[in-house]
Amino acid sequence: MGPQDQSSKDALGFEKTHLHSALPMQESIQDSVPSQIPRRRRTGLYLTFFETLWVWSPEIVSCIVGILIFVAIIIILRVFDGKEQPELVLGLTINSILQYLTSFAKLALFVPIVEGLSQLKWLWFASEPRSLREFQLYDEATRGGLGIFKLLFRLKGLLKSPLLWLASSLLISGIFTSAVTQQVVTIESDLALSSSPDAVAVAPRASIYSRWNGREFELEPNDQLDLEQVILDAAYLKPTTSVQPLDPNCTTADCLFPRFGTLAICANTTDATGNTSPGIPQLLGVLANATIANLNNRSRPGYIELPRSYLAGGSIMGLPSHLFSKQTTAAALADIMFIYTANAVEPTLLQPRDLRFVEVILYACVKGFDSHVAQGVRTTEEIGSTSSIILSGGSNMTSLNGPWNLEKYETDPQVACSPGVAGLMVGFAPPEGVSGKYQVDLCTALMTSSVLNQYMAGFIALKEEDKSGQQAVGMISSALGIALYGGFMGDTPSPNVQVENLRGMASNMANGLTNMIRSKGASYTNSSGAVLGEALSARAVVRVRWAWLALLAAQLLLAIVFLIGVIVTTHRDGVQVIKSSAIATLCVLEDGTKGRLGPVGDVKQLSSLAGDVRVKLRCDGSLRLADAG
Repeated sequence: MGPQDQSSKDALGFEKTHLHSALPMQESIQDSVPSQIPRRRRTGLYLTFFETLWVWSPEIVSCIVGILIFVAIIIILRVFDGKEQPELVLGLTINSILQYLTSFAKLALFVPIVEGLSQLKWLWFASEPRSLREFQLYDEATRGGLGIFKLLFRLKGLLKSPLLWLASSLLISGIFTSAVTQQVVTIESDLALSSSPDAVAVAPRASIYSRWNGREFELEPNDQLDLEQVILDAAYLKPTTSVQPLDPNCTTADCLFPRFGTLAICANTTDATGNTSPGIPQLLGVLANATIANLNNRSRPGYIELPRSYLAGGSIMGLPSHLFSKQTTAAALADIMFIYTANAVEPTLLQPRDLRFVEVILYACVKGFDSHVAQGVRTTEEIGSTSSIILSGGSNMTSLNGPWNLEKYETDPQVACSPGVAGLMVGFAPPEGVSGKYQVDLCTALMTSSVLNQYMAGFIALKEEDKSGQQAVGMISSALGIALYGGFMGDTPSPNVQVENLRGMASNMANGLTNMIRSKGASYTNSSGAVLGEALSARAVVRVRWAWLALLAAQLLLAIVFLIGVIVTTHRDGVQVIKSSAIATLCVLEDGTKGRLGPVGDVKQLSSLAGDVRVKLRCDGSLRLADAG
């Protein structure tokens, strides 16, 4: 072998072969290259898993950033949800922070969508020959706006490319992301405990009704006067108008109170006219005859011969009628039978059948209340009452009504509160839903009973012509005439309305007395006093409506799905990862195709020519858009 045929080694020790001896062996050398020399970086289908991660790392990182931002949004919203609106630096608000984070999240999601859409462009041209104008449509679509709509409605065969539809949907929905996420956070007015030292929330009540101080029965200076005033105010109030429960004291616009009970006065009214219960007809007959006899007794003090008149009066019941329950009767403070004529009669011709009978009983009870104040409006609602007497305070007393238990104590408070009976308490059970211990002192109850009987008993006669007063005895006699006969020159109510008016009068008396007892609750011996509530003040509270985050969450998820779909499709089709490379775009078009388009002159004419040129992406050794005819 001559010197020209000999192989020599280079400085690194590799065999060097002369060109003329290597040429005949070109095919065998090409076949053996993969095993003899290192390959250049592999692309397309032949990328390894880690190479794929590296090539797509910007998009993958963007997805991770988007996830982290979304998690940050969730954390921030959970921290402030239901809390008072914070005062942040530089005047920032939760809504503004949410807006900034949403913008960053959109930016993070924009990267994989745009790059993935750019890669779809190359996949689109690798699948079959396409019009070169479609290349321009893809490029415009990556910029968003009208470009994405042009791509959707001008390309053919989009149903064969679900990834393109997914990318388009994500870009279009991004228009609404900011507006939708702004609905996530709302600022609502909520109530919280007031921090003001002057805030007060109290509801008056009395758990004990007693003026027994442990040594003697001692009324406060205005006790009896207050009782009398309440009775008169309630009696002369229009019967169809109700005395409302005492409202709580709330120095703020809103207050909450627990359900509470208080000692109170209750009223019950029944129409006894024509009642045939055992003993009732006899009782009514006795009362009727006594009334007629007294009316026409010329020898009685103050007798006046009356013309044809409306007649009404109230008589204290010496014994219970049994028209009310035993429980109510045992707690009675006053039991009055109102006896009256429905219409004007001639007094000397008055017969028992002309009389009507309505019995009213006022009795001690425990009432339950719900109170609250909302936006300055005070509301107190009665939720129930009971007059059930229980043994309490070491006393075996089971009744308050002295007139019916004369063997135990006298009706005169000064006598009743003598040693041996003074200081005795009667216990009452609370209504359902109310707790606490409730007691009434016997001496205090008898004082109340004495005033009630004194003011509710009486008589009135009104002239038939104009209903002017002919004779009036008692403190509420005029109020009785108004309730039953409509007052001076008024129309006479029907019998049913007359009964309802008496019921309204009695109810107003009971409610007025209850308010008086509650207002003095703290002054009664050993009473628990007022109910303490919560004074609230308005505050701005952050409310999160989580459903409005669904769009951002869906966009994040679908962007990840889209990116994975593009990566998998690129591997499957063996197309190199080009994405939005501007250099590749400049160099990929073959010279022959460029010649068909001619020089860049009139852009409009160039676009028209591009519509007639069909190209296909070739990946055989070099990447190029080849003319497909």
